[in-house]
Parts: sequence; structure tokens; C-alpha cells
Amino acid sequence: MRLQGALGRFTDIPEDADWLDTNSLEEADDDDKAAIHIPENLKPNYEAFYCGLFVQEHIFTFETFSDSERLSPRHVLKWLREATKSSRTLERFGPVEVDLIPDYGVLDRILESETLRRIEITIRKPNPDELTALQFDAVEARLTSLNAREEKIEYKSQEDGYLNLDEKTEALAKVGAENGSVEGHLQEDGAMKTIRTANHPMQMQEMFDPDEVSGISKFISLALRLVARVRENRA
Repeated sequence: MRLQGALGRFTDIPEDADWLDTNSLEEADDDDKAAIHIPENLKPNYEAFYCGLFVQEHIFTFETFSDSERLSPRHVLKWLREATKSSRTLERFGPVEVDLIPDYGVLDRILESETLRRIEITIRKPNPDELTALQFDAVEARLTSLNAREEKIEYKSQEDGYLNLDEKTEALAKVGAENGSVEGHLQEDGAMKTIRTANHPMQMQEMFDPDEVSGISKFISLALRLVARVRENRA
């Protein structure tokens, strides 16, 4: 099942905000500000971004660029985390974990590195019925048995060498990338670099002619392709 809608962003002007008189180039006085009246139900600078929820996969997709306006994935992440902490949500679903699904290419860059010095994997308990792949089920069962919501794993190489990850560690990293985070410290071009999956959310972009394809149609098309990519990775 897929639900679709829009995220709305607007400016909320505080009642005690300062105003500029562009005629005098001075701060507006109390009389000028008293003449300002904006109905409480009207909000300025409104912008809309398409979004969609894939219920079975627990994946929320959204636009980050619309009509030359940008929406930060981190702002959406913060909003979703706050929204899922409401008493109504907790009563119905219990605690809900929200994370940005990373660009799998970034995760591969960490896992396939031959100069990996350290890897840190943070795994939070997957949401109920979210995933069916064996590694995700195993992680959920382990955290449940420990009455834990989060697990952190860290490996450091010997001082004169690099890490040689096994299949189990790579599987745990894939779980952590979607339900937590993965951080790799590796050597590239003679320098140590830190790569965090949390800094690279999965995105897809494609140019189109709005006279030939509607914005909502293009969004749905890209969202379906993104979810297909996630399904393939989870399988």
C-alpha cells in the first residue's frame, strides 16, 4: 500500500518580531507594527514537497527539490522523529525508529576498502514487521532477547595493517546502515578519511519537461525506483 501527499513548509512570524521600514531604513516603531495584521490561519512563504509512504516496507520518500526550493533531509528526519514521539503514535505503535536510508555506494566504499582502519556500527532495533531478510530478523531477535534497543560494534585494525571484514560483519553493517549508522575510518590518497553513512542519504534525481510529465508522476516514478533499490538490498 502506498500513501501520498505533500510536506508543507512555511514561515512562522513571532508576535514580537522586529520589522524594517524600507522607506526610512530604520526599525519600525510600535505604531507601524500595530498596523500589521496577519490572520492566524495564514502562513507566509508556503512551499510544498511531494511525499509518499510505502507502508509494508516502512519507507517514507519525499522531494528535496521543488520549484527551485530545497528541503533538507535532516530537517525531515528531525520532524519525523518528533512526530513519532507523540502520545497517539506511541499508544498505537510503541517506540518507532526513524533513520535516513543511506546511499549504498557510500556503504560499499567503506566495506570494500582495502585500507580500512576502523569501523563503527550502530544498530537500532528494527521497527516491527519492517524487514524479512534473515540478518534483520536475527538482529531484532538478539536485541529483543537482551531487552535492548541499540547495539554498538567497533573494530580497530592492528597498527601495522588494515581490517579484513568477514561476511557476518558486512551483514551487520548493512543492517546498521538502515537502522542506525556506519562510520568508517580509512586511508585514501595518503590521508585518513572518515566516512559516515548518515551524511549521505539515498537520493535520486532526473531532469524532465513539466509540459510533458507532471511533477507528481515523476515523483512517484522515482519513489518506486528508490524503493525497488531498497528491496533489492534487503533481499
